[in-house]
Amino acid sequence: MKVALAALALLFPTTLLAKDPAASLSEVRETLKAEEARRAAAAAEAAAAGKELADLQQQSVALAATLQTLEDKLETLRLESERLSGALSAQEQELAATAKAQEEVLTSLVQLSRKPPPAVLLRSGGAAEAARAAAVMDALLNDATAKSAALRQQVQQLHVLQQQSAVVQAEQQTNLEALTAQRDALTAA
Repeated sequence: MKVALAALALLFPTTLLAKDPAASLSEVRETLKAEEARRAAAAAEAAAAGKELADLQQQSVALAATLQTLEDKLETLRLESERLSGALSAQEQELAATAKAQEEVLTSLVQLSRKPPPAVLLRSGGAAEAARAAAVMDALLNDATAKSAALRQQVQQLHVLQQQSAVVQAEQQTNLEALTAQRDALTAA
């Protein structure tokens, strides 16, 4: 109490203390109460700031974990995109090779169709050769039909790969935007 009175004596001019001891004591008590209220308010503000800091730290940790998850997912999508790109390239090359072979067969069939097959077969000289020529034509037609079916299947596979690639790229873009937003949120926090 003596220390408090000494501190108050420094705060207030001695003329206040010299006037009326009861009034001075009352003023001192009022000042003490006001100082205690200010200290309590400052302590409450410090506690609130500490809690806010702890909340921000927890939020930063959660955002960092989310960022890591998004980065991992983006890397997985990038690898999948590369795989699909390679598969698309291989499929396109295979399709081009098949189309070229199919074009050669079809060109041959078109040339044969320009000359009536019976006339070609009969000019060769005999029924046996006509039967062999018909068998060759039948084999060529069957081969062309099989290659056409294979070509259609390759085109379908190519479309499927293109669709998968588009989906992966869209997902990759979405995750990249989410990653950017999370990084901005972490920076703001």
